[in-house]
Amino acid sequence: MRGGAANRPHKEKPFPLLYEEIFLTSLQKNRMKEVELKKYIAEEVSRIQPNEIHARIRALRIPHIMTTNYEYSLEGKPPKSNSSLVKEQLYSVFRCARHEDTTYWHVHGECRSPRSINLGYEHYGGQLQQMRNYVVTGTLYQTDKILKDSLEYRLREKQINYQSWLDLFFTTNVHIFGLSLDFSETDLWWLLTFRARLKFYKEAAVNNELFYYVPDKFAESSKFKLEMLQATGVTVVVLPYASPLAYYHLVLDEITRAAGV
Repeated sequence: MRGGAANRPHKEKPFPLLYEEIFLTSLQKNRMKEVELKKYIAEEVSRIQPNEIHARIRALRIPHIMTTNYEYSLEGKPPKSNSSLVKEQLYSVFRCARHEDTTYWHVHGECRSPRSINLGYEHYGGQLQQMRNYVVTGTLYQTDKILKDSLEYRLREKQINYQSWLDLFFTTNVHIFGLSLDFSETDLWWLLTFRARLKFYKEAAVNNELFYYVPDKFAESSKFKLEMLQATGVTVVVLPYASPLAYYHLVLDEITRAAGV
């Protein structure tokens, strides 16, 4: 037993915990600063090149896109400026930039602000704290540009202002694809379960729909996750998988029909 736990392959470790292992080991051996590690990660993921799926998504010209990507392959290039009402250095409740006709919300941080890249339990915990404050208790930011009452209160009072991606998550139809939604994504799973509590337990005015797309080849192995999603009121859409490219075109076909774009 003593040796078994120590020799587990990385695939058995939740990624946020693996990141902590890498950082803490580097910290103890080389006194590496975390921002340097995140700068390296930002440089590496910035090498990702846009493809035809990214181009097709842009061509939809939908008003809002939420992404956990750190890089700008969806936009096609880094945005010229940040459009956020609150200039966040570390967390990403308001983080967005407008490109052509679409506002892109980088909910887990972005490359041009390496400290914002959401990695590790410490950052996940801080991000979740900020998200919960925004939704449940309200914000304390020193700015007159935003509504500071909690989103839960504003839903009851019908005072919705799309100042954060969280407003969108509770009030507009959301199509989720290309996201594994591993159970280690604690901030997103909290968001899904809290939204469900508001809708089904507190009977708040949460009338939007959430859709999660999954390839048929992964449906059985993802059974426990899909059951959890359905329990939170998410509609699971299983589509045939021939290749990654063909699958994502099918997803976009479905979204185009559903959204009428």
